[in-house]
Amino acid sequence: MRLLELPDEIKALLEKGEIEAGHAKALVALDPKLALGLARQAAAHGWSVRELEEAARRAQAPKGSAAKKSAPRDADIVALERELSEKLAARVSIQHGRGGRGKLIIGYHSLDELEGILARIR
Repeated sequence: MRLLELPDEIKALLEKGEIEAGHAKALVALDPKLALGLARQAAAHGWSVRELEEAARRAQAPKGSAAKKSAPRDADIVALERELSEKLAARVSIQHGRGGRGKLIIGYHSLDELEGILARIR
């Protein structure tokens, strides 16, 4: 029943099959102007219901709250990450914490890549 509250243009997209009932349900609680814009984008780009829900969340999020401002990274840490990445031929991340503690993270995408990294370390 709440779908009947949607703007006429959204109901028309639903009737034409350009969006589905799941899309419309995701739009019901939104401001009509925002809902209409998102419905048009979903129809034009063939968004899934999940993609539409994510776009609605992003559109409603207060500006600036989504991105936390982090402190600038230490240049020595960045240089060390780059050096280790080159030597290991893998993505390396260093999370340096207080008191000298931290984590060294080496990323890999397959067991073969892991074996190559281990061979370089040994």
